[in-house]
Amino acid sequence: MRKTLLIVAMLLLAAPLMATTTVKVNVNPAEQFTASDGNKVQPITISYVTDVNVRAFALDINIDNVNNSPNFQAIRQFKTGESNSISSGYGIFPSRFRDFIVVTGPNWVDPNYNPTVQYNEPGSTGTGMGYPKFIVEMGTLYAGDANKPAWTGTLFKVDVNAWGSVGTFHVTVAPDTLRGGVVGNDGNGIVVPALVLEGNDVFFASPCTTPTPEVGNAKAVAEAAWTGQGFTLCGTGVVNCAQVGNIITQDSGCYALPYCINYTYGIPPTVPGVVGLAEATATNNITAAGCALGTRTTGHSCSATPGNVTNQSPAGGTQTCTPVDYNVAVDCTVPNVLGQAEATATGNITAAGFCLGTRTTGCSGTYAVGQVMATTPGSGATPGCCTCVAYQVVVGTGAPAAPTSCTVPANDADGSYNVTWAASTGATSYQLESSAAGSGTTVYPLWVQVYNGTATTFAEKVGGGVWSYRVKATNACGSSGTTAGGNTCTVTECLKTTATGYADWQKFRYAQCWCFRRQCHGDIDGKKKLVGGYASSDDLAIFRTAYLLTPTQIAAVSCTVATTGNICGFCADLDHKNKLVGGRVSSDDLTIFRTYYLGADATVTCCDTAAPAADCTLVAGDPFNYWTN
Repeated sequence: MRKTLLIVAMLLLAAPLMATTTVKVNVNPAEQFTASDGNKVQPITISYVTDVNVRAFALDINIDNVNNSPNFQAIRQFKTGESNSISSGYGIFPSRFRDFIVVTGPNWVDPNYNPTVQYNEPGSTGTGMGYPKFIVEMGTLYAGDANKPAWTGTLFKVDVNAWGSVGTFHVTVAPDTLRGGVVGNDGNGIVVPALVLEGNDVFFASPCTTPTPEVGNAKAVAEAAWTGQGFTLCGTGVVNCAQVGNIITQDSGCYALPYCINYTYGIPPTVPGVVGLAEATATNNITAAGCALGTRTTGHSCSATPGNVTNQSPAGGTQTCTPVDYNVAVDCTVPNVLGQAEATATGNITAAGFCLGTRTTGCSGTYAVGQVMATTPGSGATPGCCTCVAYQVVVGTGAPAAPTSCTVPANDADGSYNVTWAASTGATSYQLESSAAGSGTTVYPLWVQVYNGTATTFAEKVGGGVWSYRVKATNACGSSGTTAGGNTCTVTECLKTTATGYADWQKFRYAQCWCFRRQCHGDIDGKKKLVGGYASSDDLAIFRTAYLLTPTQIAAVSCTVATTGNICGFCADLDHKNKLVGGRVSSDDLTIFRTYYLGADATVTCCDTAAPAADCTLVAGDPFNYWTN
């Protein structure tokens, strides 16, 4: 009952809404038949076209007559019930719903349930079947847009009985204003500015007329001839590029006017949209639509599946007889660019549909410098278009030769001298190693790298000993062998053999820092700072790195205090003694360091204990041969 009241309220309370709805009267003379009583009966079809969601129609249907002849005899082919996706339309008839439909179990096939307004409704006197006028009320109920009526369709058919009348009779349709006319989706009435009545003349007993033959003629010319003969037009466009705009077929018999002449005329095909389809499907769709296949091209695509169409011309939806060109995606294969110059190789990679990946360098005995020696993925692979291909460029053909010489002075008095070596063709850097006689391998390796760089000279600083050197050249392809011979220097030792810890000092690669004037009092790096003096925070940082470490652990501490390997940790061994607990740098050294940390210059005395005491002057009996700071 709520649905019924909703429809009635829409019909009675509607207010105008600006929109357009066209109600059409279609008459096909070929459907005219003779009833059992001998009278001519002409079926007519009432249809609609709208640009809004129409919820209800209230229409007045009239036919010209003389003494009720002709009149409407029967209404049929209307929908009943709710609109849904299977059967949509206007099947709710408010005038009869109350009397013939039970909401809880509706019988939609009740013969009394039809769209016409009952005789006892307002304004219905003299209307209905058997009269030249009747009123229809047709509404719709649906749940969800998928179930709503289409914007074009047939409302019903109604038969007109001639009852002996002869001639042409005019059928008119108008909105029933008493009932709201045409009702929009929101319950507002729709103003219908013009009702297009196509074929709205009903003709009875007209003489036979044969239409002029127009096959092959222009459509406009043919239609003008036929309308001039009194025919109405029922043309259908068919795809035929050879006859676009011309008549292809037509009725050829003799017909009673205003017979709707049936004919076909040529129209261009509508190009289907085939982008994204497999090529075979796409070409089948194109030809099935009546279009010709144009030029086929191929190309790479980052997103399309190989074998699918990526673009077309003309675009889908275009009406034309122009052949349809289309492009098909092809798979991307990594090209073989090995041995090509880098610029050529990268151009070929991108031209094949890939982006450039990581560039690396390497050495090759097969390809020349500047050529590509490898790609990832390799040539012939199909990793997918727009994948990035990494490539490797040759920067050398082999490791450089060893430097031909490494030179040092034969003797040195203060431990500061230069090590020089010959340059090697193709080298990008050099690695210098030194070995101190007597240092052994208990703490440091026999050979320790003391320099790695591009120079061919190294400034050495040691505290004494007999030193040997060797150097090797390197580049991206590897390292050469080392030099040998003519590279030993004997350095006067800064500690005497009687000095505390002398034997350990040799193992520590003759650490020059043990000969600093104030090293035993906390000057670990041999430098006086503007803030903190001799024993400052810089010295504290070194002390912390070596504290409580074994000699082997200290040897691994990285530092820049000395240049002959990592020996700065031993510079924090202030008393030059190895302790049972704490190793080389223990609590004993910490006590010393605390005593002098951040002390005034006068309080951080020299390590010299000979007379005159702590005067920083080298005298006979000192454990030092010379001072290094």
